[in-house]
Parts: sequence; C-alpha cells; structure tokens
Amino acid sequence: MVRGLRHNFEFEGYQVCVARDGEAAIDETFHSNPDIILLDVMLPKLSGLDVCRHLRA
Repeated sequence: MVRGLRHNFEFEGYQVCVARDGEAAIDETFHSNPDIILLDVMLPKLSGLDVCRHLRA
C-alpha cells in the first residue's frame, strides 16, 4: 500500500517521506514540515490517531 501511494504521489511531482511507526511519524513531521500527512490507524508504537492527537496539541 505504501509503495503504491508513494509512487502515485511522486509521479505527480510531490516529495514523499515515509515513517514506519508512530514515533517516527512525529519525528519526521517536525523535521520536514509537510503540507499533508496520511496516517494509518494501525501504526506500530503509536496509532495514527495518537499521532494526530499529538500533532494537533
């Protein structure tokens, strides 16, 4: 799933960063300042919902 989404976004000219777990997603967000974030609810370590709550706080 990640490979397909990444390929499609990059094909359209977007820069894509991928994090494999919730903690990495939070770290990557603060380092790259993305315009959009796609999260999986079932991420390891922290769920996508927990990541979203953390970033919105």
